[in-house]
Amino acid sequence: MRNSVPIFLYILMIIWIGFSWQAEAQDVPAPPLFDGGTGGAELHFVSPGGGGVACTQAQPCTLDQGIAQATAGESVILLDGLYPQDIDTVRSGTPGNHIVIRAQNTRQAPIRAAVGNVVEIRHNYITIRGLFVNDLESSIKGQGTIRINANGGIHHVIIEDNTMFHAGNVCLVMSGNNAQDHHIIVRRNVCDGTAYNTDPGVEPPGEGFYIGVANAAPPGVADILIQGNEIRDFTSNAIDLKQSSNRVWVWDNVIHGGVPFQDHGLAADVRDGLMVMQGTAGYAYNNVIRDSDAQSQ
Repeated sequence: MRNSVPIFLYILMIIWIGFSWQAEAQDVPAPPLFDGGTGGAELHFVSPGGGGVACTQAQPCTLDQGIAQATAGESVILLDGLYPQDIDTVRSGTPGNHIVIRAQNTRQAPIRAAVGNVVEIRHNYITIRGLFVNDLESSIKGQGTIRINANGGIHHVIIEDNTMFHAGNVCLVMSGNNAQDHHIIVRRNVCDGTAYNTDPGVEPPGEGFYIGVANAAPPGVADILIQGNEIRDFTSNAIDLKQSSNRVWVWDNVIHGGVPFQDHGLAADVRDGLMVMQGTAGYAYNNVIRDSDAQSQ
C-alpha cells in the first residue's frame, strides 16, 4: 500500500523543484515569527494522580488545576504518565509572555481522550509543546486532535514538538469561522495517522492539517507558519490550505505514507492528494514528498 511508484516520484520531484524555484525567484516576505517567552516566571507541575494544591514538583496537582492557576509568563509542566482527559485553555497570556503547556519530557505525557478536539486552544498567546495527543473519538467534521477554537479570533499561538497520534479524523484544525485566526506557528510536530476512527458512511477521511474554511470568504486564517513537521499515514491531503487562508508559509515539511480513499472502502476521490493550496499568498518551499501510494499522488 505504501510502496513508492517511480513515475510518481519523478513527477513529485519536478513539482518540488518548481516550488523551490518559484520561492527563490520571487521576493518572498518573511514568515510571521514571534517570541512566546520561556514560561519561566512560575512553574505549575501536574501529574495524572496529582493531589497537591501548590502544584510543585514534589506535590503536583491535577492537570486542570495547573491550567487554572497558570497566568501570563508561566508554565504548566506535565510530568510523565498517561492523562486520560482533554485540555482546554482558560485564559490568554500576553505578548512575549505566553502561557506554556508542555511535557517535562517530550512526548512522555500522553493525552488520550474520546472527545474530539483533545487539545482545544481558546485563547491568545499560548504555547503547546512536547505533548503526545491521541484522539479516540469517531470522526466529526471540523474536529481535530489539536484545534484552534472554531469561532476564530485566536492569535499568537505556538504549537511545537507535539505528536498527534492516530487522529479520529484530522490532526490539526484551524478555521477562523467568525473572526480571523492569525499569527500561528506550527513547527516540528508529527501527525502520525489520520482517520483512524472514521466511519466512511458518515464522514469521509480527514486531512493532516486543515487550514481555513472550504469555499468561504474571509475572515479565515492569515500569517501562519507550517514548518519542519512530519505528516504520515494520512488520507485526503497532508496539508489542505482552504480558500479562506491567506499568507501561509509551508516550509521544510516531510510528507509520506499517504493512504488512498479506497483503503477505507470508498471510491477514489478528487480530494485524495498530498498538498492543496487554494488560498491567497501561499509560499511552499523545500518540502519533501515521498513514499505515498500511487492513488494518493
